[in-house]
Amino acid sequence: PSYGCTLVACFHHVLGDATCYAKLLLKWSEIYEQMLNRPGYVPHDINDIPRQVCSKSDFARQKTPLQNASKELAARRYFFTPKHLNGLKESLGSNPEHVSTNDLLMAQFCCAIGPQRRAGLGGTSAYIALLADHRGRGLDSEMWGNATVDLSIFVPWDMIEAGDVQGIAREIRKQIKSEFELLGRDIPAFNTRRFDSAKKPRFLCWNSWLKAGRNMIEAQFGGVMEEYQWLNLLHHTDCDTALTVPSLTQFGSSRLS
Repeated sequence: PSYGCTLVACFHHVLGDATCYAKLLLKWSEIYEQMLNRPGYVPHDINDIPRQVCSKSDFARQKTPLQNASKELAARRYFFTPKHLNGLKESLGSNPEHVSTNDLLMAQFCCAIGPQRRAGLGGTSAYIALLADHRGRGLDSEMWGNATVDLSIFVPWDMIEAGDVQGIAREIRKQIKSEFELLGRDIPAFNTRRFDSAKKPRFLCWNSWLKAGRNMIEAQFGGVMEEYQWLNLLHHTDCDTALTVPSLTQFGSSRLS
């Protein structure tokens, strides 16, 4: 049905977060697939699309210069295969702490980057601003809107320099549980801690869409999705931001090699 086209869907964060975005795509896909299955319905041919539906001026945007325009910012993309991720989880054994794959990826990042950044940041712990979905953790699981909260995670530098990936992952999971317990018990105290933490030099901002990723990928629009990518349209002025996104490969699709 796509005729080889690419679907680009833009979603402003003021409307909601990744979970809402996934629900939007799923519903849109469901409605489209119902139309395809309607008796007598004939999809539009690509030749029916007007040759010019907008002008260059419609795409004109005011460019905002980066605050540190003199510095070169590099964005690196890493791919992890299901075999690699499953191996990490298996290394934890029975995993009574319920450490997630996302925790392990954060721990790997800490060990890879931390030793080079400790001197510039100082202190005894690396501060991680972890963006997490509050649904089902004190909020209605069906809430529509932006349910993202930033948790304050502090990992001892000594643990990072020792390269203890499993130990760091367990420490991260322990602090995540503690942060959500505080949020559910005392919101003012949680916000005070969050604002105080934000004044400290930040080692990393970690944002994961893995939880909502399955729903995004299930929005097939009546065809076969060969590739899914998330693009952040707003440039980052913070070079210490890491974003984990879903992929067809991770969720076991046989369509990709």
